[in-house]
Amino acid sequence: ATVVKDYEIFWINTNVTLFGNPAQVAGYEEECAGLLEESQKDVDFSNCGDTKACFLYPTHCQDNDCIAAVSFEYKADNDSYQVEMYADPGKTPGYVSVGFSEDDEMGHDETFTCAAFQQTSSVQHGYNPDKYNERIIANDLSDAYVKLKDGRLQCRFTLRHKSSVTLIKQANGTNSDPETFNIPFSKSDGWRLQIAWGPVMPDSNVITIHKDMPATTSSRVVIKENGVYRGTAFHVLVQVHAAVMIVAWTFLSGIVTVIARHYKDMMSKKRLLGTKIWFQVHRALAILVAIMTVIGLITVFSHYGSTIREAAVPHAYWGLAVTVALGLQIIAGMLRPDADHKLRIIFNWGHWFLGHASHVLAAVTMFLAFKIDYISESMHEFGFITLGIWVGVQLMWHICFEIVRFIMKRSESDSYQIDDSKETSGSWIPAVLLIIYIIFLAACCASVLCAVLLY
Repeated sequence: ATVVKDYEIFWINTNVTLFGNPAQVAGYEEECAGLLEESQKDVDFSNCGDTKACFLYPTHCQDNDCIAAVSFEYKADNDSYQVEMYADPGKTPGYVSVGFSEDDEMGHDETFTCAAFQQTSSVQHGYNPDKYNERIIANDLSDAYVKLKDGRLQCRFTLRHKSSVTLIKQANGTNSDPETFNIPFSKSDGWRLQIAWGPVMPDSNVITIHKDMPATTSSRVVIKENGVYRGTAFHVLVQVHAAVMIVAWTFLSGIVTVIARHYKDMMSKKRLLGTKIWFQVHRALAILVAIMTVIGLITVFSHYGSTIREAAVPHAYWGLAVTVALGLQIIAGMLRPDADHKLRIIFNWGHWFLGHASHVLAAVTMFLAFKIDYISESMHEFGFITLGIWVGVQLMWHICFEIVRFIMKRSESDSYQIDDSKETSGSWIPAVLLIIYIIFLAACCASVLCAVLLY
């Protein structure tokens, strides 16, 4: 036999003693492996909440139109559950797996996996000691079948109400026998359900690391209690990071730019606390953008640590470039020369350039966020569409503002030259345009938020 410890340490041509009941080992292949059964009926999620407990992902899907789903129907006559699962593992044969976990992290979890490869299939009982999966003897499974239809992997099997994971731990000392112990998993307890899907190794039923981030229920689930349960693939800190960055750079930063470019003349004589109103609004919103950007950085580094993960490149580096540009803007703002200073024109052009550069960098960073490897294809498409609409809306409104600005400057009743004692004809147009622009921007921001928070 060949015994492997890791990629660098292994032994070949080794005589070892296998532990376990030979009858159980033989029964494993007979009970949980076989041909893909195309004639079996499709899995049915129409009774979720009535006769079944279902975990559906993502949060906005229903019944059989989800990316991945698992259901549990309790059978009182034999104290067991009929389990159904499906997922779209990709263009190649793959697997779908459900895990019973104490938390929302991978590690110390019981798993049940359906795998398809070539024209054969298997349903596997497993355990996650850490960030990997080990297969164990499938004594707690029966009546299993797997079906692959139109790229969707489906399976159904019967699971005992109480199951256990048998682990073998090497005892101290080379001549000591290994220790065997069981970890019970009662389905009466509340568990955080995890569902994962991905490819299998070529020409085998050995599962590989999942490309898409697994989804986890938002709270503990007792599968005997019928209901529809939802969850997310991302930790709450990651969602906060995405949310504050999206609000800051798709909503607030647009208003900051428009106020400075098109509304300084309209509010040129009106002051608040001794300072022009347009500048107060511009500065306040710019500071809010900076605060939200810092919050976004703190939350994501709090969750993942200070090391930039390979999967987040190049999104992370572009995000840091946005932060640097924003920091330079803040420093330049504090060093702003007086209006009649000879360096003021240099400051104005530098401030204009950094502002627009930050906005463009932020847009690229958000597009790259939806290109991260572990994001599902559905989320990727949703994010790109909503961000594309946002970019189009921004360009359309900037052109609109420039046209209106040109027309108003040539008009005798220039709405940008407001007299404190007299309301000029057409002076309401810029204010109405700003309100409509903010509404459009808020709608775009909400749609991009949905592309994150619904997954």
